[in-house]
Amino acid sequence: MNNNKEIQELLERREILTEMAEILYGDLWVANDDFWNSPTDLEMREIQIQLIDLGWEADIDDDIKALGEILGEDLINRGIISPDWWEDEDDDDDEDLFL
Repeated sequence: MNNNKEIQELLERREILTEMAEILYGDLWVANDDFWNSPTDLEMREIQIQLIDLGWEADIDDDIKALGEILGEDLINRGIISPDWWEDEDDDDDEDLFL
């Protein structure tokens, strides 16, 4: 399968999982503690890793980046993600991202 087709299929799966997360955990599902480490979250993580491995990069505008920083800080404060997960960018092991 060529990368573009595989990337498209993964993006479609991610969109379906996003819709499921909204139904299961509410519109602000990413801020819902019950979402983290749920089957939906774990599958979304796996899809994200596969997308990155295929060379896909998200096009994220500055407003979304700012919101992401705020959310990341909140997730660190609540002990959901490790405070130093971004320090080892060359590390291919994503297991240390989530606590």
